[in-house]
Amino acid sequence: MKHFVLLAILAITLFSACATQQNVYDRVAARMNPLIGKATYDDIISQHGPPANKANGDAIFVAVWTTNDTKQVYAPVGQFLVQAPVSHGYEMRCTFDSQTQLLKGWKYREW
Repeated sequence: MKHFVLLAILAITLFSACATQQNVYDRVAARMNPLIGKATYDDIISQHGPPANKANGDAIFVAVWTTNDTKQVYAPVGQFLVQAPVSHGYEMRCTFDSQTQLLKGWKYREW
C-alpha cells in the first residue's frame, strides 16, 4: 500500500509537470514566433543575454541558451525520508541568417 501511494504521488507530480511545461512552451512560442524574420541576433541577445554556445555555418548560425538547476526532493517512505536529486533546466536554440542576422527559427525544450 505504501508503494502504491508513493507511485500515485509520483504520477500526479509528473502529470502536473508536463502540463506546466506545455504552458511554458506556449508562452515562449507566443513571444518568439512573432520575432521570426524580424528580430536580429543582437535583439535576442538584449533579451536573453549572451548564448552559452554558438555555431557558425555558411548560410546560417545557431545560438543556444541553456540553464540547469538540480535540487533535492524529499519523500516519505515508511518511517524514512528519502532524498532524491531532481534536475530542471531549459534549452532555447535559435537559428539566424548569417548575412542579415535575422531570426529564422527556434526550438525550446525543458527537462
